[in-house]
Amino acid sequence: MNLPNPNPATDQPLFFTPLLSPTLPGQTFHMYHEKETRVSGMPWHCLHIKDWCKSQTLYTMTWEKGLSPPIFCDMFRASGCENICARITYDITNAESHKGCRMTIDGGTGTTVHTSPDRSKGWSPRRFTFGDRRFVWRHNGTEKDSGMLSSFFKMDELYEVIREWPVPVSLTGKVGDEVFDRPLAWGERTMLKYGGHVCTVQLAGGLDQLFREFILANMLGPLTLGLAFKDVTQNPPTPNPNRGAVVGPTDRPPRDPNQDIIDRIQVHIP
Repeated sequence: MNLPNPNPATDQPLFFTPLLSPTLPGQTFHMYHEKETRVSGMPWHCLHIKDWCKSQTLYTMTWEKGLSPPIFCDMFRASGCENICARITYDITNAESHKGCRMTIDGGTGTTVHTSPDRSKGWSPRRFTFGDRRFVWRHNGTEKDSGMLSSFFKMDELYEVIREWPVPVSLTGKVGDEVFDRPLAWGERTMLKYGGHVCTVQLAGGLDQLFREFILANMLGPLTLGLAFKDVTQNPPTPNPNRGAVVGPTDRPPRDPNQDIIDRIQVHIP
């Protein structure tokens, strides 16, 4: 592959993928989904990210089980349940947003990254800039469309972009690109119903912790939104006999903005 040389005059960084040694061992993560009720009485979804041997929870992603899909999802390290290491904010515009929408990911160190699909429908391909380098999520096309996740979530693979360009004849925003052959992240779906093992994620060896956490949040963001939409569809709001209308967010009592942190701390108290 004939790679363009970064231009020192423009401070263009070196490509990231060639700097990773292929001999470094990769990392395997297993995702488990469950529902729980917090001390405040509010139901929540949790996606636990476990290590390769499935014995230790390294991260937990949480979102409230509400009457409408969540606008954000938080990711915590197991060592600090009160500190958010990544917050995913979804740009929900319609009832099909769970099949593809813009996401904003705020890291615990102040880093903010926007991830946008090329087209208005579908998560893949979607692109982002991290450390002044361009990356793209692509669907590998080999997954079988089976199980409850297949309608809204597919395991994409992450590649670093060498160059990209808009396709002139495309009316849907298609972008052409050239990427490195070696993926930085990939995975496999396993979930057939709510609860239990959801998927397995593989990351290339040599990734630093900040980038690794961002990749996990970015890869699993579509999954958490899809599960939330699925839950709202399967468990619709119930009529309110006192008002003759569907129970909505306005029927809830005002919520203390610090209650999320209080819930998590109390749940983790031995």
